[in-house]
Amino acid sequence: MRDLSLAPELPPLLGVARSAIALYQLSADYRWQLFMTGQETLVVINGDPPSAVGAGAVIVIKQGDQAGPPDVKYVGPAGTGIAAHRTAILDERQNAAQSGARLFNSSENKTAESGDALRIRFAAETATLTSIALSSAQGLEKAPRHIAMMIGQSPEAVTVKPNLSFVDATLTPEQAASLVSLWQNGAIAYETLYENLQRGEIASAERDHEAELKLIDEERFGSEEERDAALGGGGNTR
Repeated sequence: MRDLSLAPELPPLLGVARSAIALYQLSADYRWQLFMTGQETLVVINGDPPSAVGAGAVIVIKQGDQAGPPDVKYVGPAGTGIAAHRTAILDERQNAAQSGARLFNSSENKTAESGDALRIRFAAETATLTSIALSSAQGLEKAPRHIAMMIGQSPEAVTVKPNLSFVDATLTPEQAASLVSLWQNGAIAYETLYENLQRGEIASAERDHEAELKLIDEERFGSEEERDAALGGGGNTR
């Protein structure tokens, strides 16, 4: 958990931010070199330059009293730094991954991993993001708790729960149907089914399985007030 005091601390993803700046600078230089290699400049040797020419100037070279034969040619940069800049960009991307962005490059290096190895790697890579989410939730929780105290309510009743799921965990309709089939066949309990539907972002994360069952009963049989009215105004009368 990060400290919420007034003294600022270094951002946990500062390395990624620095790499982003370096990548922007390298990319700008790289693209500029690519542009300039296609923009040749006219060179006039021992002659008068024309009034208008290509890429950005005319280079006029006169040797003494115009000694030597005149010559006109186009010259351009050799682009010797392009390969080095491309290598530097690739290296900086690796630095960004090592600084905490590996989670966003999960599509790369899809080698076979055991379940334990995958769990350990994922926990290590999302530790910083989890810390940020928890700290943000704690900071957001302070403001409404102060407001609750000012209006005479209990501050402990105010809670902020962060979303700690950083990967796509949605269930497909086929997977959801398979889970429901397991529950109908008695292989899993309804609470287990509902927890999986919550993780798959199908069921609401704000309700537990008991509240969901209550809503299902209300949809099928009506609310308690409606059932009491249907029974004649009170099920407790004898």
